[in-house]
Amino acid sequence: MLKKHHSRTGGSMPSGVNRTNAGRPSFPAGAYPSDPSGYSIPSGRPIMPEPAIPSERSVPSDSVILSGPSVPPNRGNPPAAIPGRHTLEPLPYAYNALEPVIDETTVRLHHDKHQRAYVEGLNAAEIALADARAKNDYTYIKYWEDQLAFNGSGVLLHALYWRNMRPLNAVPETGGLSGDSGTNRPPERASSLLDAFFGGFDTFKAQFSKAAATVQGSGWCMLCYSPTYRNLYILQCEKHQNLVLQAACPVLVCDVWEHAYYLKYKNDRANYIENWWRLVNWRYVEDKLSRFVF
Repeated sequence: MLKKHHSRTGGSMPSGVNRTNAGRPSFPAGAYPSDPSGYSIPSGRPIMPEPAIPSERSVPSDSVILSGPSVPPNRGNPPAAIPGRHTLEPLPYAYNALEPVIDETTVRLHHDKHQRAYVEGLNAAEIALADARAKNDYTYIKYWEDQLAFNGSGVLLHALYWRNMRPLNAVPETGGLSGDSGTNRPPERASSLLDAFFGGFDTFKAQFSKAAATVQGSGWCMLCYSPTYRNLYILQCEKHQNLVLQAACPVLVCDVWEHAYYLKYKNDRANYIENWWRLVNWRYVEDKLSRFVF
């Protein structure tokens, strides 16, 4: 039976928290940068067309408003984020675009149910913490800080997860040489970095695959760049936020929560990981690396 993994937003909610106000199925124009993981994509061919930025009046009531052109200038003062306004970003491709590696049913459940739950959990945490500040009541501070880290990290990692994959038939446009797992390799600049930091692509892939397969329980495997140490690292991440290296920037992530693969691969996580390499969008990964390293 497929285990359910939802954001942990159980328990009593503070006044004003309404789950129906969160998790909308669309991402409003101008709400987030073109790369929702928080890092911009270099100029050139974009991964997804940048939407037009709406005027303040045209922003719907359920949209995300963090900062930026959709918010009036604050005359030199930093803009204040409105808590609890995150919405579910749409996929950059069709639900069945990752087949046969990841089936349509899994993608629908993963995106529309699990990822939505993280968005709702992030909204609930932001609203609860704002309410706590307003009332100077921090009775449940530990719970809501945990919810903020868990769900906020889940939202960011899923945004990156979908974007660092591409349909098999999109290889000529997005990087890599073939949909075959043995030949879907990084472009020249990314390959040179993997050679320098890991001794070659095959060595990197072997370490990443083994790290992903041995994540304890539910979590992620991530290739990250540390600007502090000026180094690339492969990290295991339990849940969405544990065992991470502070200030390390995710570049390539593989979701190894069971909801990412169980319908098709059952408990064979290693088989899912081996097939997942066929989907890696190396052009996108190289673009992110170019912001950090090159």
